[in-house]
Amino acid sequence: MFKEFDQLKQNPKANEGKILKLLIEAVEQVQQNDFKFSNTLLHEYGRGIEVKMLLQSYPDLFWGFWDYLSQYGSGYRNMGDSEIQNTLNKDGVIVLKNFIDAETVKSLRNELEKQTALATEHITDEIKQNYEHHRYYVGPEVDGKSINIGSPYDARVQISYRKEELAPDCIKALFNHERLNHIVGDYTGGLTKPQDVMMEKISPPLMFRDNDWWHIDNLADHFKAQLILNDMDINDGPFKFIKGTHKNFSAKQKARYHKMYALQGIKTQESNHFEDEFTTPELCTEFVANAGDIALFDPKLHHSWRYPYDNGERNNIFIYYIKIPTLKNKILGRIDQYLNFK
Repeated sequence: MFKEFDQLKQNPKANEGKILKLLIEAVEQVQQNDFKFSNTLLHEYGRGIEVKMLLQSYPDLFWGFWDYLSQYGSGYRNMGDSEIQNTLNKDGVIVLKNFIDAETVKSLRNELEKQTALATEHITDEIKQNYEHHRYYVGPEVDGKSINIGSPYDARVQISYRKEELAPDCIKALFNHERLNHIVGDYTGGLTKPQDVMMEKISPPLMFRDNDWWHIDNLADHFKAQLILNDMDINDGPFKFIKGTHKNFSAKQKARYHKMYALQGIKTQESNHFEDEFTTPELCTEFVANAGDIALFDPKLHHSWRYPYDNGERNNIFIYYIKIPTLKNKILGRIDQYLNFK
C-alpha cells in the first residue's frame, strides 16, 4: 500500500481515483484494528501528513473521501420518532414547541440571571485591559464554568459548562435529557451526550451592524440545540436559518467549503462565515419563539442571528454535541492536526 501510494502521489491529479481507493482501504484497515492508526496511510508516521496535503489540495479527492465517510455513523439508528428524523434529514433543522415545561424553564431562567450577575465579578481590570480591543472579555474558568462577557459593541454574556459534575442541577438535567439525546443519536448515528451547555443573555449593543453573519459552524458531524427561555418577538434577536442548506452541496458551496477545509480542517473557524450573496437570505426562517421552545439543527445549516433592539433581549441555552463517534469525525478528526494554517 505504501509503495503504491508513493508512486501515485507523484501525479495526484491523474490518479485521484486510485488514491481514493487506497484511502478507503486504509480506513477499512483502521476499523479492523479497533481504530488503531499505526501501520496505515493515515498515521503521522505513515503517510498521514501527505494524505492531509492531498485532501487540502485536490477538491475532487476530498469530496470523494467525504462521500465515502458520510455513509457511516456509529451504527446507532433507533429511529424512535420518524417524523422528527424525516424533517431533520430534509431541512437540517426542526422546531419543537413546548419542549421544556414551564417550571423547568423558570429554574433555568433564574439560574441564568444568577450566573449573569456573578459573571461580572470575575472580569478583572487586567482581563478588560488584555481584551480591550476584542469583542469579548474572556474570563477564567470558575467552579467548572467558563465566562465570556461581550464588550458594549457585542452585549452578550455567555456562561459555559463543560463538566457536567460541576454544573447546577438544572444544567445537569440538560446533559442527561433522554429524549433530546436520543433525537440527536438517531440523526447522527452516534448516541451521545452533549459536551457543552452554554447559557446566554443577549442585549442591544451600543452600535448595530447592517449585515448578517451567515455561516456554517464547521464540516464535522456535530449537532446543536437552542432552547429559548423568554417569550420573544422580532425585537429580541432571533436565530435565523435557511432550511435544506446542510446537504446536497452545490459546486459553488463545495468550492468554498473545500477552501475552509484547506485552511483549518473540519474545525470551527472564522473562515466559515460568508457574504450574503453566497446563500439565500430571502428564504430564511427567523426563530421567534416562546419560552420552552427548542430548535435542533445540523451546524452545517446556513444560519445567522439578529441583534436585539428597542429594549429587546434574548435569553437562551445552546447545547453542543461535539464528540459524536461517526466515522467521519474519527478519520478526518485524527488527521486534522496536520498542516493547518493556524
